[in-house]
Amino acid sequence: MSAVFRSVDGDHDWEMLAQAPSGETIRQIAIDPTGSERMLALTISDLDDVRVYRSNDGGETWRLTRTHLATTGTERIFFDPTQSDTAFFVSYGLLRAIDDGPWTEVGIAIGARSAWSSSDGGLFWTREFCYHIPCYPLDERFRSLFVSNDAGRTVVDETFDAPCLALESVAYADALTAYGAGLDCPDLLRSTDGGRTWESWDPSLDLRSLLHDGVERRIKQLVVDPRRPATLYVVATRVEGPGDGEILVSLDAGESWGDFDGPDGLSVTAVALDASDELVVGTTNGVFSFVNRTRLLPPR
Repeated sequence: MSAVFRSVDGDHDWEMLAQAPSGETIRQIAIDPTGSERMLALTISDLDDVRVYRSNDGGETWRLTRTHLATTGTERIFFDPTQSDTAFFVSYGLLRAIDDGPWTEVGIAIGARSAWSSSDGGLFWTREFCYHIPCYPLDERFRSLFVSNDAGRTVVDETFDAPCLALESVAYADALTAYGAGLDCPDLLRSTDGGRTWESWDPSLDLRSLLHDGVERRIKQLVVDPRRPATLYVVATRVEGPGDGEILVSLDAGESWGDFDGPDGLSVTAVALDASDELVVGTTNGVFSFVNRTRLLPPR
């Protein structure tokens, strides 16, 4: 059983917003920065189907908008931060839905392995290519990062040898500073040029300690607080085996890290944050929301 929860009393009591259908686990949640009543939830089923649900009323009701065979394990949903009600879904290719319409292919991004929007509306995606189509086993493969400033109609920039192929989560603190994490990436990446180039970044090694001392974990998702851009949240999950997902928080732009108390006894699988200061998390039991985050734990 998997679901979404909310807290409305400023404490550590969490209210359930929605429970995932039987046999499905919530993997990601996305909230539209241009209208927080619009939400997406991505689940994976026992049959390895990836399903995208949408809510237009802040999580009160949901409907299925897409069923997709899991192909990469890094499927991702996100909203464009500058274009009203414009959603994207990436799974070895990029789909877009505008004004709650149908999902349609962004033709220029065929074969995309990951994708995201920058804070100023630029569309980024990564793709692997080789010199022969189809690729032969011994072909040298290249990772390329593409940038579009017109919603995927044309490419304005292309960078070869991207730091990793499957950037599962990207969050912007401002127009130039972004953080990223993914399946084949270093623990935490940072970009200081708007997402065009990236470097491994963990200045205090606090994050490395939290992820690798004991049970091996990796960052599955991260968000930046839009009102407090120095505050970062990440979901850390086990590298092997299910469960035991937890939230880590930094109050100083990644210089130091500590634990953040999620819903008691539940494994966290996804996290999202809207402009009204509401933290929404997906867990093994549901989707929860936590409105007033005044009890952040100090970095340890």
